[in-house]
Amino acid sequence: MFKFELRGMDISHKYDEIPVATADKEFDRHYHNFYEIFYFISGTAMYTVENEKQPLHPHDGLIIRPGEFHNVQFLDKTPYERYVLKLPVGYMLPYLEKRLQARSAFFPRQHGAIEMFSRLDKAYETYTGDDLYYYAGCVAIEAVISFCNSNETPTTDYNLDNAKILSILEYINDNIRKPLTLTQLAEIFQYSPDYLNRSFYRYMKTPLMKYIRTKRAFEAHKLLISGCCPTQVAEMMGFSDYSSFYRAYVSAMGKTPSKDYTKKSSTFFTDY
Repeated sequence: MFKFELRGMDISHKYDEIPVATADKEFDRHYHNFYEIFYFISGTAMYTVENEKQPLHPHDGLIIRPGEFHNVQFLDKTPYERYVLKLPVGYMLPYLEKRLQARSAFFPRQHGAIEMFSRLDKAYETYTGDDLYYYAGCVAIEAVISFCNSNETPTTDYNLDNAKILSILEYINDNIRKPLTLTQLAEIFQYSPDYLNRSFYRYMKTPLMKYIRTKRAFEAHKLLISGCCPTQVAEMMGFSDYSSFYRAYVSAMGKTPSKDYTKKSSTFFTDY
């Protein structure tokens, strides 16, 4: 088992003799501002990503995109082993980003990938610093390419069964650059604001407006690291003024828009 962190990359091989959460307690649903590539070795876990929910089996893979709400529930105390590769947004190649947008977060039955991930254990024993950083980055991108070229799909459908909530999620993501309010959505989908908020929380485990603010912040983040200036992004995202955009971005991302704009957008293939 190991853990390696450098310049925003976090690569680890983890093993828990007894999982932290049990059948009667779920991890709170949360999100990250990075890509998480997950390879499941052992355990008895149910994973939820946005509206998708699947039991994990040995050699299943996951790719969780920035801003996607997710959580795990352990069904018993079976030892929990997995590889977790966390990559900043700038590391992901644009063409792979586009391919992931059309894919499920779940990549089942990736048996051949074990050789690829196990190379990280040997690399951790052999390399340090930049050598390990670039090697691990290459393995991470190789894993994404491998998963994306797999034709395997989940065989069991545990996905969100509320068609109305699915329609709301689709509407939000299709209109994320426009101003969206609880009242507006309630009117469009013919719910009372209170009922809509409670229904959304019941299925997504997060308040509706927090979900929207998070999605908008990550959409803005992508624009900032692509070279758009903060004031331009605020306008593109439909904010009425820059101060509103600034507050929303800091609340969701924990840093100011200018920090992402001034940081050079790069992949691990470029100089640092």
